[in-house]
Amino acid sequence: MVEGPKPAPTPAPVKPAPVAYDPEIERAKLAFEQRKWEAKMEERCRKEQREDEIRKQEAAEREELRRQEGELRKQETEERQRTAEREEEERRRREFSEAEQIQLKREELIRQRERDATEDKRNDSTAAKGKLFGDALTTPLKLRPYGAIEIRLSYLILSSAIKMANGPIEAVVFSKIASNVLMHTGFHIP
Repeated sequence: MVEGPKPAPTPAPVKPAPVAYDPEIERAKLAFEQRKWEAKMEERCRKEQREDEIRKQEAAEREELRRQEGELRKQETEERQRTAEREEEERRRREFSEAEQIQLKREELIRQRERDATEDKRNDSTAAKGKLFGDALTTPLKLRPYGAIEIRLSYLILSSAIKMANGPIEAVVFSKIASNVLMHTGFHIP
């Protein structure tokens, strides 16, 4: 049999050297660990302080924002209230103006009715009718030669003296009466 290469011998396990205890090194390690821990604690305190400052600043900003929003809402409410008051005042003024105009129109209508009633009373008096008839009769006599214009003028004066209704039949009766009055004065209506 042929034998191949032999496996390498395994080295013998190494025994660790006994560790020597040095108190100076241990004190230095302990001091280093304490400084490291203190630095960590200082860093943590500074971090907490920064976070507290940030929280305080954010709280102050939120409070300022709330205050500004409150002021803005207050201003908007005041503006809406002023606008509502102006609109109400304008509406009252318009209503008062409209009421005043209506009152003035009523008063004007009453005065006009009184004027019309006085005028009607004056025109319906016997003296006024006599004057109108006299004018109707004498006007054509004063205007010579007798033409169509003078006859129409007399006819208009006569029509204002004699009241005529609105119906067509009354127009025929009115024109017959007017013709009779004018014929008695010497007019001939074609």
